[in-house]
Amino acid sequence: MYAYESVHAQTQRWNIAMAVIAGVCGVVAVGSIASLVSPTTTLYAPAATAVRPMTQVAAPVPVSRMAAQRQAAYVEAAQAQPVEETIIYQAAAPAQSWAPLAGLLAIPAAVVAFLLNRSNQAKTAAAGVGAAALLSATPALAADVKLGGDSGQLAFVPSSVTISAGESVTWTNNAGFPHNIVFDEDEIPEGVNAAALSHEDYLNAKGDQVSTTFNTPGEYSYYCEPHQGAGMQGKVIVN
Repeated sequence: MYAYESVHAQTQRWNIAMAVIAGVCGVVAVGSIASLVSPTTTLYAPAATAVRPMTQVAAPVPVSRMAAQRQAAYVEAAQAQPVEETIIYQAAAPAQSWAPLAGLLAIPAAVVAFLLNRSNQAKTAAAGVGAAALLSATPALAADVKLGGDSGQLAFVPSSVTISAGESVTWTNNAGFPHNIVFDEDEIPEGVNAAALSHEDYLNAKGDQVSTTFNTPGEYSYYCEPHQGAGMQGKVIVN
């Protein structure tokens, strides 16, 4: 259960991070699209122009009398109405706006974040189902009993255990084997199948284990068939 809670917590943090990323991308996308459709959006810098009055034009050097007359007329006309010169500066390079492009890229990023979030949720749900199935399939162990004492005595150690309904008892072969576990049908709660609780096959090797789950409250007495005459008996009390 702790492993599942850890996975669940990590998934929650991942979902929050994905939601934040998707939200930021969405805001950028909306702002960029709005800038594209706005009539005031300027994507290119206009050419700069300036107008300034031209200085008076100096007359050319006279080469003849007629040229001198033309020069005088030209200077007089120039003084009477100065010529204006219009200077057109070269237009600056187009000033491209990267905001619309960033917004368009943010849209697929938001979609990817959403899909990753959905996939992560599916994995979390599957992990939760698997963990629940594993927990339900694993018996709830409550007591361990040794078959034979550490000093070689022919006994169940401990000889009596108390558990809750739905929990299990595990017997482990320890010493003096072979052993088995046989429940007395006259000393178990009414309606319980003694054969279903018993493990009549002999356990012949150290460390061999068997388990039984008890679902009905009451007292259950059992014995080891090969060593019953030596007093190898035990009891399980189920609350």
